[in-house]
Amino acid sequence: MKLLLGILLLLNFTGCTSLPGGGKQVVARINGESITVQDLKGRFEKRHSGHLALLESETDRLRFLNAEIDKVLIIQEGYRIGLDKDPEIIRKADQYRTDRIIDRLYNDEVNKKVTVSGSEIEEIYSRFYGRAVKVSWILLKTEEEAKEVLKELGKGRNFSELAREKSIDPSASEGGLLGFVRWGTLDPEIEKVVFSLSSGAVSGPVKVRPGYYCVLRADEKENFEKKDFSKVKNDIKRILKLRKRNKRYKEFIDELKKKYAVSAGKDPLMPHHSSDLVLARKLLKLEALKRGYDNLPDIIAAVRNFKREAVYEKLYKEIIEGVHLTKDETEAYYESHKDEFREPDRVKIRHILVSTKKEAEDILEKLKKGEDFKVLAREKSIDFSASKGGDLGYIVRGTVIPEFEKAAFSLKPGEISGPVKTRFGWHILKAEDFKKGKVQPFKEVYEKVRELLLKIKRKAEVERWIKILKKGSKIKIYKDVLSAGLYADRKIIK
Repeated sequence: MKLLLGILLLLNFTGCTSLPGGGKQVVARINGESITVQDLKGRFEKRHSGHLALLESETDRLRFLNAEIDKVLIIQEGYRIGLDKDPEIIRKADQYRTDRIIDRLYNDEVNKKVTVSGSEIEEIYSRFYGRAVKVSWILLKTEEEAKEVLKELGKGRNFSELAREKSIDPSASEGGLLGFVRWGTLDPEIEKVVFSLSSGAVSGPVKVRPGYYCVLRADEKENFEKKDFSKVKNDIKRILKLRKRNKRYKEFIDELKKKYAVSAGKDPLMPHHSSDLVLARKLLKLEALKRGYDNLPDIIAAVRNFKREAVYEKLYKEIIEGVHLTKDETEAYYESHKDEFREPDRVKIRHILVSTKKEAEDILEKLKKGEDFKVLAREKSIDFSASKGGDLGYIVRGTVIPEFEKAAFSLKPGEISGPVKTRFGWHILKAEDFKKGKVQPFKEVYEKVRELLLKIKRKAEVERWIKILKKGSKIKIYKDVLSAGLYADRKIIK
């Protein structure tokens, strides 16, 4: 798939293809299928983060439109040969539809029904902010085990020792210690108990998730400086909203279980021992279908677009995977493009960077008297490389600022430059080694050459397909609509 997307970029195939249909601002028709200004703007802005100005020239607009037309042609061919009936595409489209209708149901039954008031936020801030509790716990599988642990504690057993023996949580090795916790960092049910315990007190069994119970101990409490309300209110609101959503979601799933007569061990929808998550998804899908969400126009449109995209990707993949290379072809390309595989000249440089020309001249005098370059670099340089004696390693042309590059490549190994001025300050450079660029042997770059040539041939093969498809197609582009429509409501670009 990564390779497919890479080739897509090479060919400027951008965005998702819209549904067949018209509109008052049709910019192109391909075998009766329309692309509107709205389609084109939506795809381009989504791809380029709203930078519609990138399409200001007619050449750019036409290039982008033609890439979209090419994509439509491949999709149409995919449908013509029946790829939309491919079992895997049908499965993926069904999966996508399920995801969309579940999302819509979740939005209607959870997101829209959850609100957080200002007074709720203020209450949390007043009650909990500025407080922390040092907590230890013992996590167990059953309530009976939790009660047994409490009996042991009642007999005087050490909490930490019991945690090491009995707890199934990773914190067991630390005697169950969780450290200091603040509001919003624990499960709400645990948090409620923790903040109600006095220092040194131990809780009764607390159910934290189906089948798991814990015993909590509040070791000590600590106050810390409260942040200003205005700085934390959004965080409090976010946590409260998340908790309310989780609570409402659980309530809704319970409602669906009752509605569809699902009970523990007697689930008509699921085989035994299936996870709660899978069961919840099945219930949500069932309810969404019952409400007719799959027949909503925007859901139908989204699924159809998804399927078209899947058809496109499948045919595109088949096209490019039909391209093969021999070793002889790869070597022939290498021989005729050797300059593309030439290593650049490289020079190994140390330098000392200082703020003034006077400092640079003083350092140069010391170097002339035989002082060690590395030692001076460590003592005097203000560059990050000072700790390494000024070592920058090998540099190549085009990777450093021009003044520095010119000085570096003018030195022979062992030579030291005079003061060199750049926007960073004043440099003294020393060349330690020079490696002349050379053409890399074919064996060393074989995979790189092969990958490059494969991309070239695949691009050519797709272009060949497009050329054939265009010959048998009726395509009309409305250039006047393309220019006027794209900028009709974007005065800022003018």
